[in-house]
Amino acid sequence: MKAVITLEDTLPAKVEIEKAGARRTIYLNMQDLVNHIVSSVKVEDIEDRPPEPEVILASPSLPLNTVKYAKLSDDTDLLFMVYPESRNDVTYHNTVFTDVPFPNLVFCFKVKNNRLSASMLMAYKDRFLREETQLFRFPFSNVFSEGNMCYHDNSVIHDLVQLQSFPYNWAKQPFNDHLFKQGENNLLNQPLRELFEKSQSQKFNYDMLRPMGMTFADWTNKILN
Repeated sequence: MKAVITLEDTLPAKVEIEKAGARRTIYLNMQDLVNHIVSSVKVEDIEDRPPEPEVILASPSLPLNTVKYAKLSDDTDLLFMVYPESRNDVTYHNTVFTDVPFPNLVFCFKVKNNRLSASMLMAYKDRFLREETQLFRFPFSNVFSEGNMCYHDNSVIHDLVQLQSFPYNWAKQPFNDHLFKQGENNLLNQPLRELFEKSQSQKFNYDMLRPMGMTFADWTNKILN
C-alpha cells in the first residue's frame, strides 16, 4: 500500500491511497490523520513482525557449572557438571593429607524419583570442557575404571540445584584403597598414600592422568544412547 499526504494550512489533509492498483482520495482533519497514522503503524508492525518462536524445551533450574542436561523418556534427569581444579584435605584411612590437588573433573548425575540413581566421574586437562575434550580416568580411588563412582547419597533431591554441593561433600569423604590398583588408575607407579603425601600443596600433575580414549561427546553419547 502507498499513501501520499498533502498538507495545507487551512484545509483538511488530503490523503491519496493506492492499494492493489486501485486509488482513492480522502480528506481528514489533523487529529483524525494522526489517529489513522498511529493505528496504521501499529497494525503494520504486528503484520510484519515474525511469529514468536514456540518453546520446545525449557530446562529446570540447574546447578552452577552444568555443561549439559537431558530429560530421558522414563522421566530421569541427566546432567553433566564440571568441578574445576580444587584443593582438598583428604582423609586416607586414619591420616589427613592437607591441600591435596584434584584435577579438573566432570560429573554425570542421573536423578529419578527425587533420588540420585547413578553418579559418574571423569577428569580432563583442558581449561574449558568442550565436545572434543579428551577425558581421563580419575587418578585416585573409589571410582570404577569406566567412571562409575563407589559413593552413594540417599538424600532426597528436591531440585537439581541441590547437586551443586555434591562434589564438595564427596571430596570430604574418607578415601581408602577400594578400586585403586597401583599403576592402573594413573600413569605413576606409586601407592595411593605416597601420591597423597607427595602432592600436598603442589600443583596437580596432569601428566599422571591415564587417557580414557574418548572425548566428552563420546562419553555423553554413550550414556544417552
